[in-house]
Amino acid sequence: MKKKVAIIGSGISGMTAGFELSKKYEIHIYEKNSYLGGHTHTHEIIENNKKYFIDSGFIVFNDKTYPNFINLLKELNVGSENTNMSFSVNYPYENFEWSGKNLNSVIFKNRNFFSIKFFKIIIGIIKFNILAKINEKSFLKIFKHCIDVNYGSVPEKDYDFWVVAFHNEQDETIHRKDADKSEINQMMNDPDGYCKVWREFQTAHKPKYWVVWPHSESKGWCERITGNL
Repeated sequence: MKKKVAIIGSGISGMTAGFELSKKYEIHIYEKNSYLGGHTHTHEIIENNKKYFIDSGFIVFNDKTYPNFINLLKELNVGSENTNMSFSVNYPYENFEWSGKNLNSVIFKNRNFFSIKFFKIIIGIIKFNILAKINEKSFLKIFKHCIDVNYGSVPEKDYDFWVVAFHNEQDETIHRKDADKSEINQMMNDPDGYCKVWREFQTAHKPKYWVVWPHSESKGWCERITGNL
């Protein structure tokens, strides 16, 4: 009999957790709304006897900052299409409006050509973009990831250390931290033959995949275990 797991909320986190946990457990999701999805929802609006469908919440993603979400879409066989995303600001108290879509939306009103405050904003945007490109490689980002390690090829109780590393697209090691004794004991005592290993580190380059080299006292280096991020 499967263990039961209760999940509160059916947003993207709750739905993803339910999908993954349903592979091993009986899932029960509790949601206060009459629909699933949380703030990600398609609203049906009727205006002048015409029906419109308006998406709210999560509507766009990119391939740089949503790797886990993209993997989920692939697993669910959900398609996507190319689009664009712009940013706009409306500040009615000072009658200010700005959008980065094109030159007309940036200027907004002809009188902005004569506004010192407006040109300070534009200069600040340009300066930020220049400095960001110059210092792009020096920007360190905190990277957190949990990897599922299947260690069935390692003899039980026969180990001395494990290498846990993260590589970039050029197969360069950008972070390495060997598993400590508590992690190794957790690995070896797990009855399912796999465990979760958490790592957090700073990097200027995006990690592409993780590598685990288990070392057996009797076998030496065992089979390399890898996984994409």
